[in-house]
Amino acid sequence: GIGGDLLAMAEVHAVQGWDWAPEITHLANANLDSISPAFSSRVNVGLVEDNPPVPGMVWHLDPDRRGGGRRSTQLEWHSPQPELIDAWMNNSLEGVLKLAPATAVPKRWSDHAELEWISRDRECRQQVVWFGPMAMDPGKRRATTVLKCPDGAVESASFVGTCDEVAELTAQTGEYVYDTDPAIRAAGLTGAIACTCNLSALQVGPCYLTSDRAIEHPLLTRFQVLDQLPLRVKTLSKHLRALGIGKLEIKKRGLDTDPERLRKELKLRGNQTATLLLTRIDQSEVAILAQRD
Repeated sequence: GIGGDLLAMAEVHAVQGWDWAPEITHLANANLDSISPAFSSRVNVGLVEDNPPVPGMVWHLDPDRRGGGRRSTQLEWHSPQPELIDAWMNNSLEGVLKLAPATAVPKRWSDHAELEWISRDRECRQQVVWFGPMAMDPGKRRATTVLKCPDGAVESASFVGTCDEVAELTAQTGEYVYDTDPAIRAAGLTGAIACTCNLSALQVGPCYLTSDRAIEHPLLTRFQVLDQLPLRVKTLSKHLRALGIGKLEIKKRGLDTDPERLRKELKLRGNQTATLLLTRIDQSEVAILAQRD
């Protein structure tokens, strides 16, 4: 590309980049020159297949995901393909691979690498595979969120676990309900964070979590439960209008309900605000009325 990752790396170490397109290479080098890095870094025209890393070199690969003309999350449609990455791992173990969040990696990688999913602004943006010494927790998964502070500074917070941990199911909503960060769900770590924070799950899989204790965690959003009702338009509309709730945030997990269509059907009136969490508990579709805590 035009050097977004390369610029960050060039600030701390000399970097050699490769791209097959001369015009993109020109732009990447212009961007490098604009930051006046302390180290000598350059982007070259060429294929990475013809320029493998030598032993001891740390490599960073952002594959072309449009090898067949359309954007794909299938590794076999990426360029370069997985076989080249296997060869690089055998030659120079330490490396980083950027992928789309939904890309499934081979077990031969996930058993030894660390897989990280990264979110920003409540959207999972990236999956990163850390190989060799770059992996802080080999064989595990990491969910990371990038947070912008009020003063403009940027911070990050992470949770590490395995995808085989299962949360305890409950049919009873506690005083608090928790929504997980998109990176947690993409990484398959809902069960792991529930077990770590002693939370119960309202469903199997990527679901809302609940407890009677207020838990603070940067990858959990907490809601205080006000009421729980069946997901029926007439019942909800009557209840919300009685409470004077005219501004309603509607979130869902595990249901096909269209939040905007439901909002119109509810015919809200009033000056109060609240959040409606739509989910399934046992076999019932329910609406949990809550306030962001």
